[in-house]
Amino acid sequence: MTKIAFAEHQAVARQLVMLHRSGSLPHAILLSSASGLGLDAVAHAVGTSLLCDANEEWACTRCRGCELVAAGSHGDYRWVSPGEGKTGIGVEQVRLAIDFMSKTSAYGSQKVLVFSGADRMSSAAANALLKTLEEPPGNSVIILLADRTWFLPATIRSRCQSWRLPPLSESACRSYIREHGLIPPEDDQTTRRSLERLVVDHATGRADSNEQVALAICDILDAGGSSDKLSRTLQQTELTEGIQAVLLVLEERLRSQLYGNASVLALLHLHRVVATLLQRIRGGAIPAKETACYEVANLVVQAARNQLAELQRGLDVMGA
Repeated sequence: MTKIAFAEHQAVARQLVMLHRSGSLPHAILLSSASGLGLDAVAHAVGTSLLCDANEEWACTRCRGCELVAAGSHGDYRWVSPGEGKTGIGVEQVRLAIDFMSKTSAYGSQKVLVFSGADRMSSAAANALLKTLEEPPGNSVIILLADRTWFLPATIRSRCQSWRLPPLSESACRSYIREHGLIPPEDDQTTRRSLERLVVDHATGRADSNEQVALAICDILDAGGSSDKLSRTLQQTELTEGIQAVLLVLEERLRSQLYGNASVLALLHLHRVVATLLQRIRGGAIPAKETACYEVANLVVQAARNQLAELQRGLDVMGA
């Protein structure tokens, strides 16, 4: 079974399994994470426990059900994620998943369907899933995993019970940092959040690109720099990852109230237009990379100058 790296996440997984054992687990769960980590591991651990043949508090890892899940061959367990080279989950993937749910259970009475990256589901895919969420097959569980739940339509969110993996504690972050030989920031500005950010960047493999994007944005917001550095940095990354890195930096600055020369209203406007761009890319829109990078960098400059009218123009262009 997939190991859950952090105790905070394991506690949530155990709560969900206990609800299942007591017959109180909802048929549809929307799971998000405050840190952005742990979603796949928790969903897999819960799914394995639900399909475990042993009547134990947690998946036994020894029974036929657990072994089949570990081998990726359990007939009542389906994992759906964006296909290779795709930015999101398409309608055909959802239709196949619905067909899986409609069939009789192969090994018992429980079926588990997981959508990893549910917030990257196309509009058509989300609409196709609605009826199944409204009228789920008996004794089945659907788990939607989303970094940003607000990317999902309200009609999907309202049909799920929302759960959120909590932030990582400072002790959990420091333990991870020691285990992986990382160098923690040690100064008067070190916070639990800065330690968590180091853990997240390392765990996701985005440390270098995220750091470069963060530095370029800080140069604009804090020092009045130009858009050139950020535009070049974004062009050196895959477009979706680059735009997502910008969104992460903006979210961190808003959480930490580090507005620089921008007002909070300007940063909120900027966050909204960048989030809309990311959602459109994940929905299948393919803008010219050079143009998209230039426009995003220019919008950051406009936010630093508190040019709300220009930011509003960006929102209008994105249809936000």
